Amino acid sequence: MGIRRKNHEKESLFAAIDQRQAEILSWGDTFFDCAELGFQEVKTAAAITSLLDQWNIPYESGIAMTGIRVTLGSGSPHIAFVSDMDALPCKSKNGTVHSCGHSIQTTLALALIRALADCGLPKKTAVASVSSLHRQKNSLTLLSVTNALPKARSATAPANRI
Repeated sequence: MGIRRKNHEKESLFAAIDQRQAEILSWGDTFFDCAELGFQEVKTAAAITSLLDQWNIPYESGIAMTGIRVTLGSGSPHIAFVSDMDALPCKSKNGTVHSCGHSIQTTLALALIRALADCGLPKKTAVASVSSLHRQKNSLTLLSVTNALPKARSATAPANRI
């Protein structure tokens, strides 16, 4: 792939994201206000699948209880983007909060899905919103990108390095 084509594709993705900036910020507010504990993200998963349904983007749901996986395109290369969607318990009026940034990860995952779909890029991309890294003793579960996320591998990382 030539440099000009790569630059054109990159600019197309940036333009697609810029064009939906207000919409993306709205999703972020929705997910921040919908803080749910790990493996209990029923409202969050419903909000995500509602958007995917509106966009006619196929997905798999119910992965590890509430997780969602989207695969766009086919062939190689395979690119994966994984986000978290769970919140932390706290002493607030509803008992949970997105102090970890997972609502932002979920919003970015949806922005990426939408931009890639709008631009028809790349050949194969898998995006997963998964439940609860907090419950795994500060270890991060990485999903294999070799076959568009069919397998899981585990790699530990200190909480301050995730």
